[in-house]
Amino acid sequence: FVAHEAFTCIVNVTTTWLISKDHGEDVQMRDYLSLMIYHCIFVLVGGVQCHLFSALFRAEQELVLEKHAFESLSSMLCDATCWVGKDVDTITACDQRFDCMMGRYMPGQTLSGCLAQAEHEQGRLVK
Repeated sequence: FVAHEAFTCIVNVTTTWLISKDHGEDVQMRDYLSLMIYHCIFVLVGGVQCHLFSALFRAEQELVLEKHAFESLSSMLCDATCWVGKDVDTITACDQRFDCMMGRYMPGQTLSGCLAQAEHEQGRLVK
């Protein structure tokens, strides 16, 4: 990245110098300096962005590893897993084993619709 930007800076300065000589115009030293400063700023911003994206990538990879470790641990301890919504009744996500236990695709379904409808069993679902 830095080598490419240095090469681009040299090409821009050289092209500006050649065009100014070809057209007989006098280009001030501050114009060349502003081109070089622009390229230096671009290199710095690119370096910062590269660092930030690398940090984000590493964090994402760590989260993926943690997720796999959690799923592995929960599969050893539990028959199935499911995530319920804020209403404590709607299933937002679940694994295949939960779908198999219930005998149907469960995301979006309610837990109360899967249980027997007796009064004493409905009391367990109270928030």
